[in-house]
Amino acid sequence: MTSFASRLIVGARQLGPLCVGIDPHPGRIPDLFGGDTPEGVAAWGEAVVAAGQAASRPV
Repeated sequence: MTSFASRLIVGARQLGPLCVGIDPHPGRIPDLFGGDTPEGVAAWGEAVVAAGQAASRPV
């Protein structure tokens, strides 16, 4: 198994330098995603990942 740093370097070379950190804070998840609930945090995290994927695609 390769190290995280090695995989990150390979990924950045292939896809670009975008790195998204998902660090939800209690009470800060918008109601649009379900608020501060396990489901809301999951929906918010999935939306962050989808936005990051969309932003990293070549135009």
